[in-house]
Amino acid sequence: MKYCKNCGNDLTGNFCSYCGQKSDVDRLDFKYVQSHFRKIFFKYFDKGIIYTCKQLVTRPGHTIREYLEGKRIKHYDPITLFITLGALYGIFSQMYSIEFLYSIKDEDLGPLTDKKSLNLWIDAHYSIFMSINIPIISIVMYYVYNIKNHNLIEILVYNFFVSSLKILIRLLFLPVNIYYNSKEEIAYLYNFFLIIDLLLFILIYVQFHCSEKVILSIRRAIAIQLIYILSFSLLLFLFYYIYALLYNLPFTLT
Repeated sequence: MKYCKNCGNDLTGNFCSYCGQKSDVDRLDFKYVQSHFRKIFFKYFDKGIIYTCKQLVTRPGHTIREYLEGKRIKHYDPITLFITLGALYGIFSQMYSIEFLYSIKDEDLGPLTDKKSLNLWIDAHYSIFMSINIPIISIVMYYVYNIKNHNLIEILVYNFFVSSLKILIRLLFLPVNIYYNSKEEIAYLYNFFLIIDLLLFILIYVQFHCSEKVILSIRRAIAIQLIYILSFSLLLFLFYYIYALLYNLPFTLT
């Protein structure tokens, strides 16, 4: 009679009926380590965070629609994905001192303002601004553009996926961002991201609403993305206003 090495229960199959551990537990040696890392490597390509990122890059709209329809076992949780990618982007922004506000002149921020510190804080907390904006744009989509009668939570999940993809694109372009950091050309890079965000959202929206006319989907996607940019800009404006009040700095719109 074989016994489970974990709980001591009698074994009658490939797994313990009491605790679920495999009946054949290999000895910890180099072969075990090699097999273990191979399983982990393929595991994350077949399911988990790498799989979800790959699916979002290659077929974003279809992936989100299928997730909402119930195909979820292989995917990483969308909120956890957003937090993970946002944290990674914040860490790299701090490490390489990426300047989000390079195009703003020093005199516009006031004599007491350390623009570099403000730059670093905003870029390191970029995902926080996005997370605040996600409920705003989700409510707009729920009441104005809810074509398939999704509930608000489903639309929130939709936008967490979209925002995760936006952060992922910025992570992929991070070497370019680092190269042009503190240079005038970085302003063009941020304009490039605005264009990419718009094109991505159009692609996602068209794929998600695949049964809808393409032209109609494109028009709606552009409208939603413009609302997103406007609300995100207002959040940054509000933060700058509060920042100016707290540090008693001159505040101008020019």
